[in-house]
Amino acid sequence: MRYFILLTLLFTSTVFAVDATLVRQSLGKCYYDDGSVLNRATCPNRLSVGNNSNSRPNLGMSEESVQWRLNFGKQQADGLSSIYTPSVPSVPSAQQIAAQKQQSANEVKMRKDFADYVSKNHGVEGEGLRALIMSGVIDSSNFKVFVD
Repeated sequence: MRYFILLTLLFTSTVFAVDATLVRQSLGKCYYDDGSVLNRATCPNRLSVGNNSNSRPNLGMSEESVQWRLNFGKQQADGLSSIYTPSVPSVPSAQQIAAQKQQSANEVKMRKDFADYVSKNHGVEGEGLRALIMSGVIDSSNFKVFVD
C-alpha cells in the first residue's frame, strides 16, 4: 500500500510539473510558475503543455495588436518630446536683417513724404497731423477723415 501511495504521489507531481500553474495575477497579467507571463484580464489556473507547439493556447497579443501599440506609443512619445524640447529661436541671416532695415527705411520715407504732402496741401491743420502720420495712425486711406 505504501508503494501505491508513493507511486500515486510521484505520478501526480509529474503531471502537475508539466502544466504551468498560475502563481499570481496582477494588472491584467498572469504569472505562471514556469516563468510564463500572459497579458489577459482573466487567467486560466493551468496552461497545458503538450508535445506540439499548438497545444498551448495562444493567449498573447496578436502581431497586429503589438504593432498598433508600438505605433501608438511612438506617437505619444513624439508628442511629449515636442512639448518638452526647448525650441531654439531662429537667428535671422544678415540678408534678412538688411532686408528688414531697408523695408523699415522705405516705410519711414513714404510716411515722411506723405506728411510733407498733407502739410503742404492743408497748411497748419496738415502740419498738426505730422506726428500721427509718422507713427502710422494716419495713412493715405484715412487722412481725409482727420483733415476735413
